[in-house]
Amino acid sequence: MKNLRERKDLNSEINEYKREIISETGLIIYYALSAYLSSLINFGVNSSVTKDCLAIIKEFSDINYYEKRILKFIKKNIDTIDIGVAFDLIDIMSERKEEDIIYYYKVLDDIEDACEMQDEFRATRIKKEHTSIPDDEFFSADLYAAKYTVDDIMNYFSFDQEMRNYIKAKTMESLYEFEDDKEIFGVNYKVDENNVVTDIKLIVPTIFDYETLMINVNLLMKACYLYMSFKYNVPINLEEFEIKSTTEENRFSQDFKQKMLTY
Repeated sequence: MKNLRERKDLNSEINEYKREIISETGLIIYYALSAYLSSLINFGVNSSVTKDCLAIIKEFSDINYYEKRILKFIKKNIDTIDIGVAFDLIDIMSERKEEDIIYYYKVLDDIEDACEMQDEFRATRIKKEHTSIPDDEFFSADLYAAKYTVDDIMNYFSFDQEMRNYIKAKTMESLYEFEDDKEIFGVNYKVDENNVVTDIKLIVPTIFDYETLMINVNLLMKACYLYMSFKYNVPINLEEFEIKSTTEENRFSQDFKQKMLTY
């Protein structure tokens, strides 16, 4: 029941955010068009100030389009994405949007002031002091990573059912709330006198962002190679073990970033 209620609350939050996007867009466009007409009258159609008014409309519309894609992505993956993470990401998006609104209103205020004083220099675009969500690669990576599960990673690397069952039975999941928590994550294993793996133990973080996803990828790949030693009774080669794990981790990361661009 709690899960259903949380998902219902998340859906309500998404719908409310969508309404805010419509309202904010209307106000910014109205003000930008008003500034455009003022600049057109005072500085002409070829003025950089006049052109900037239209640029503002496009920039703000692009931000809104990206935010709608994010909300659609969260809604589409509502059954798998961590609800707390989804709420946190929406809060971050809301905070950045507020900074965007303040920024664009300031730019438009400067344009109106320039028109009133008939001084184009007064409309010189101020530097944006924050990063808008579409320009934040880390936000996008964390959002896309939040939908991943251990099963998704195992599917990507084509773990067979026997390997999957063994590794899952040997894995403990733990929250990653503080930097010190990172020290507990890892793969422990035992070997016999021939350097053949006899037992494996994993502690992995719950996946909620890109960092925790990649920690899982790294540890699961190491567990995979240790399992091969265990199953086929062959000595573990530590150098080869590290090289293969790193290679597969890099391949996963590259594919992840490609898929992230199309979510």
